[in-house]
Amino acid sequence: MGNGEDLVTFAVFAYNQEKYIRAAVEGAFSQDYGNLEIILSDDFSSDLTFEIMKEMAANYNGSHKVILRQSSENLGLGLHVKEVSDLAQGEFIVVAAGDDVSLPHRTRAIIDVMKKDGTKFAASNYNRIDESGAVLDYNLKNDYSDNNLWALIDSDSSCFANGAAAAYDINFFRGALNSAIKTIKSGWLFNEDILFAAYAAAIDEKPSEYTGSSLLNYRVVSSSLSNFASRDNSYREEIRNLKREIFRFSTRLAVLDAIIELSDSYPSFASKLNMSVISTQRRLCEIELAASSDRFVDRFKNIFYAGNLDELRICLARVFGLKVLAALRFLSKKIKQI
Repeated sequence: MGNGEDLVTFAVFAYNQEKYIRAAVEGAFSQDYGNLEIILSDDFSSDLTFEIMKEMAANYNGSHKVILRQSSENLGLGLHVKEVSDLAQGEFIVVAAGDDVSLPHRTRAIIDVMKKDGTKFAASNYNRIDESGAVLDYNLKNDYSDNNLWALIDSDSSCFANGAAAAYDINFFRGALNSAIKTIKSGWLFNEDILFAAYAAAIDEKPSEYTGSSLLNYRVVSSSLSNFASRDNSYREEIRNLKREIFRFSTRLAVLDAIIELSDSYPSFASKLNMSVISTQRRLCEIELAASSDRFVDRFKNIFYAGNLDELRICLARVFGLKVLAALRFLSKKIKQI
């Protein structure tokens, strides 16, 4: 225990990251903050991620309390985070992805900044590393400014603060998740860092301005979608691009839904936004998603009618593994019409 220190939860969120999870867990175990509970949480991985976490938890003999859990089914990131937030006992929560590596002083440094400033959340600087662990960029700065948030909401940009390097007051953390629970239950909210930033803007909460050195090695991993191009077949490339479109429109739609849900609860937040523009963006996003899903289904029908069942099986396995929920919904409707 940590000599009167507040209890902090350090949560590692993992899904199908067997190649990197060991380094992520080692980073969690290495934390030099005294009063720490570590939650190792797996979202029903189909690979060996959970088995590795289980083995490491069983062999751990350090001073931190370690809690191992696994979802009973694959929930998607939003609901996975929500379940862990309900389990956490700490006054603060430090979040970590299953493919990133936290430096030993991460918890102590970020919590010290938050307590000194009296803030509800903060995000540290971070290094970018590649799949092998080699550093690509040093000491990148997070930007949680309102201007950056508004620019993100009003466009399809992906440029924003990196939530993988963040820590939160637990009540703030839970409040943000509960504020957009309908969107979270859709299974498509992968940009949880945007939700936390939007919630902070809604309640006029400013983050700490972190000025120290990097506390996290953030891993840039090639999308598993790229594995589709292992053979140079045009339909593989087409389906890969369609999946990317569906994922992009679905996650974008979830961000807009979360913003709309927040604005319903916080009128002062809505007054800062151009809600007519957001509503228009949402309608356009739905149209684009429907069109991409239709093309996706038509492509699979062509494979099926051509009798190439082995290729169909491979493609469907890829899609299901990526949890492309919108595509499956459209697929079920189309099958009924055949």
